[in-house]
Amino acid sequence: MDESKQAEVVTIKQAVEKVKNWIEEKDFEKVKQGCEEILSVEKENVEVKSLLDLAKKELGEKPITAVPVMEPVVKPTPQVNTELKKEVSKQIVQKKSHIGKIILTILLLAVTGGLVFAFISGWLNPLFERLLGLFGL
Repeated sequence: MDESKQAEVVTIKQAVEKVKNWIEEKDFEKVKQGCEEILSVEKENVEVKSLLDLAKKELGEKPITAVPVMEPVVKPTPQVNTELKKEVSKQIVQKKSHIGKIILTILLLAVTGGLVFAFISGWLNPLFERLLGLFGL
């Protein structure tokens, strides 16, 4: 950095400190003038812009915006073919139907297997004897 640029930066830093002192002293007219002078040299100084906003607010003026407000970028939602939506919905329903059938089959096999095991092991013999007795068999 050359000497003139370095001296300018130091001068701007000193000017910002002076402006901050004026804020503490509540001399907002000097704050406004000082900020405007600094911004004439360094137009994009966000700190000085916010100090100028503060001074203008205190003086009852409309403040500038220290940081430019950008509109949010809204991406358009892609249009999906309604036929494609219907097909996807149909496939989801079919998959849910298959899952339900699989669960029912597993449940049936478990109950049947449990009954077969209970019958083979003799746990159900007294029950069957009573049932057969009720029907007279």
